[in-house]
Amino acid sequence: MESILSGGQDFLLPGLSYDLSGDQVSYVVSRRQSQINSNVPTAGPNDVRQVTFNIADPSGFLDLSSLCFQWTCVNSHATAAMQPLSAVPHCCWSRMIISISSAIAEDIQYLPRTEEMLNRFLPYEKRRAAAAMGFGLARSS
Repeated sequence: MESILSGGQDFLLPGLSYDLSGDQVSYVVSRRQSQINSNVPTAGPNDVRQVTFNIADPSGFLDLSSLCFQWTCVNSHATAAMQPLSAVPHCCWSRMIISISSAIAEDIQYLPRTEEMLNRFLPYEKRRAAAAMGFGLARSS
């Protein structure tokens, strides 16, 4: 009985395992970072109201789960402070349309409302991480 027990290996449940080797696939041969700029330099209520991104990769494959948008918000009002409605920057957009080769894959109207409702289901730590990536956190709440 001791020889059977000593020959066994410990086993973690898949959800608790932090092993990264099981999360890889054989067809991914390299990873690299790409930066794609929008053709709209300034967007706002008095400027262009639609921002488009042509996301393409010369190698032909994009992992959309790692897609991250970045932009700079500038307060052009002399006295009023800018106060975002949420720490996560989905409050900056009203609608999101994703089209692939001119075919509409997603058309989400009321994007901030939908995103905020879905964020409420996330654990506290995930919401804090998204807020830190968005407008940042000013205090520990």
